[in-house]
Amino acid sequence: MLRAIFRASGAITDIKFEKVIPTDLPEDMVWAFTEECIKAARQIKFEPAMKDGHPVSMYMQLEYNFRLN
Repeated sequence: MLRAIFRASGAITDIKFEKVIPTDLPEDMVWAFTEECIKAARQIKFEPAMKDGHPVSMYMQLEYNFRLN
């Protein structure tokens, strides 16, 4: 899981690692998945949230799922 700010300007900033489930994954795997999630988050296109007719920034939690075979 990541946490990021979806800005009124349409940019995504302050992308931070939040947590990983399951918690017993090897650290190198956690970092590899985190890097891929951050890359994907940076490519998100969105319309800013509106309040009183004006675009506003907001925090969002992003969850990415991986399947290991």
